[in-house]
Amino acid sequence: MEAEIIYCHQFHAKVVKLSETSKCLVPEKVTNGNSNVQAKHCLLVKIQCESHEDLKYVYLLVSDITERCIRAGVSEVVLCPYGHLNNKRGPQEVLVSIFNWCEKMLLTQDISVKKVHFGSQKVYGYDADESVLPTSRRSYPYIKHFYTTKRYIKLVTHNPLPFFQNYQNSEMQKVQSLIHDYETIIDIGCGYGRSYEQIKDALHGKQYIGIENNQEMYLSAIKRTLHEPLHTVIFTDALKLQSLFPKQKNTIALCLQNTIGVFQGSIDKFLQMLGLFLREPTNNACISFLKQSSLSKEGISFYESIKGISGDIDYQYSEFQKGIIRMVNGYSSRWYSITEAKELFSRHFNREILIEDHEHHFFVLFK
Repeated sequence: MEAEIIYCHQFHAKVVKLSETSKCLVPEKVTNGNSNVQAKHCLLVKIQCESHEDLKYVYLLVSDITERCIRAGVSEVVLCPYGHLNNKRGPQEVLVSIFNWCEKMLLTQDISVKKVHFGSQKVYGYDADESVLPTSRRSYPYIKHFYTTKRYIKLVTHNPLPFFQNYQNSEMQKVQSLIHDYETIIDIGCGYGRSYEQIKDALHGKQYIGIENNQEMYLSAIKRTLHEPLHTVIFTDALKLQSLFPKQKNTIALCLQNTIGVFQGSIDKFLQMLGLFLREPTNNACISFLKQSSLSKEGISFYESIKGISGDIDYQYSEFQKGIIRMVNGYSSRWYSITEAKELFSRHFNREILIEDHEHHFFVLFK
């Protein structure tokens, strides 16, 4: 799926002629709502889909739209088919489903939605203004073009910055001190198996379950666990944690390398799932955070050093003092303060929060 997000002072689109029906293109029904669309002070979102696989990434698109609505001070969005008459197009029902899911999720954010007709020739125009909001052109999942295992290992795992090497070493020391007390380890966002490679010698007789939703990383991780019958990796979303393990006991969930700060989707929903998981008193979690106060110095140096997977820093829209860093390609990360982390967890957890504080990072566990 590809999308272009444009701020417009004004937008209009009117159906002129329906395209001829073919095996690849079936025009949707013409209605008053999609045949003559007009809007002011809005975001125009031009969407091109390619396959049913695109439905998995609607939440990424909605996250981008919502964030850009806030930046532009906009409360109305126009969803428009883009490039749907070329050979890359996906089935009509997929694009319509994408539109419907976008509308449903945006309405929960008090953003109104208008949808332009699929499968027709149209006359349309808009008055774009890049000074209000730079136009975004991206593929979803946007990381698929540059977020590879090889690049990740080279740029992140082997990153030479002392602060980041200290952070990774501190994480592993903390994890190795914890896993002996639990029968099962669930590694949320396990990536290519970075943590697994370092703790596998201590996992003898224990169950290890990695969770990863990036396909390439998943394939790399699962290769590392093939010869261990008690160790596996699941290709799924972390939001399914509780439904996958409803009766899990004596288990620790790991959420490392600032996964919370780069979580794609609803943080609140994930924390709700984790909160349900932690209602079992024998379960625990170790959540690793990069510290907000370190972003404006160490963080900028770090992201400048990993441009090959994160892209260039968007200095205009990053808010370093608030712990928010954005890239020009739309990727973003958040570094939390200890106070913010406590507030984040207090809404969803009935367990006492334990903080282990370090110079540039901290860990959250539960008593």
